[in-house]
Amino acid sequence: MWKSQVISQWMEVGFMERARNLLVRQFWLRYHKEPSDELLAQIEQVTELDTLERAFDAVVTAPTADEFEAILHSGNN
Repeated sequence: MWKSQVISQWMEVGFMERARNLLVRQFWLRYHKEPSDELLAQIEQVTELDTLERAFDAVVTAPTADEFEAILHSGNN
């Protein structure tokens, strides 16, 4: 079956964008505060699904927003 690489890339980009939006929503629900502009920029820079999966784990397990941000920051280096 023929599969366009362009369409596949668009789908991947859309999926990653949706995942980033859900991560921001989970942050707000968990910590009851808006993420900082710095954190939003950091989330936007995530391009690997594995990194996003670790961030979803962290948003559920990190007891504070600061700890979540530290975990995300250490995962992006």
